[in-house]
Amino acid sequence: MNGEWTAAAGLAADTAAELGFDAALTVARAWRANCLPEATRSLTLAARALTSEDARMRFFDKEDPWRTAADLLGAAEEHEAQAAAMAMNVGKMAAVCENARDHAIGEHERAARRAAAAASDAELGAARETMQAAMRAIGDCDAALELIAQVSDRLRYAARCFSATPAEFADAYDVPLQFVHDGGTLPWSGDFLAASGGGRR
Repeated sequence: MNGEWTAAAGLAADTAAELGFDAALTVARAWRANCLPEATRSLTLAARALTSEDARMRFFDKEDPWRTAADLLGAAEEHEAQAAAMAMNVGKMAAVCENARDHAIGEHERAARRAAAAASDAELGAARETMQAAMRAIGDCDAALELIAQVSDRLRYAARCFSATPAEFADAYDVPLQFVHDGGTLPWSGDFLAASGGGRR
């Protein structure tokens, strides 16, 4: 049975995965708008990392396409902010969990000394119960800290991927973006970039 800290870490992992699935839908909407796959490479990597690859099929969902490039890049920026905030919260959780682990270790050590000096079976039994409870708490914290570290790594990686999206998009569409920026009009009516309003980001 999971302890309190393991459950909290699992919830953090689930929340990070939800962000990954949101990012996968962002990719799906981009692809539905005929956006080049190379322009969404980092978004795709972030979604896969946050969901342990479970988001792959979501890339092909029949979602409403993004109307403009600015909308897509705005979504990536929002994902980045969410990932950074989650990573910060997970870091705080790790610090508190480490303190709880240290406290449990101290409890175990004090109970062990009481057990060694016990003058009665009752005192020995109480000390051993405390030691067992402390060991369960330590195990709970150890398992939670392992999962928290994994979630933190995924979130920080995802935040970097989201941050890279605007430059990646500009590289993929370098020529047409510059053309639109200079006042040109793309020849395909309804094209993803034709509706973007132009300009580099």
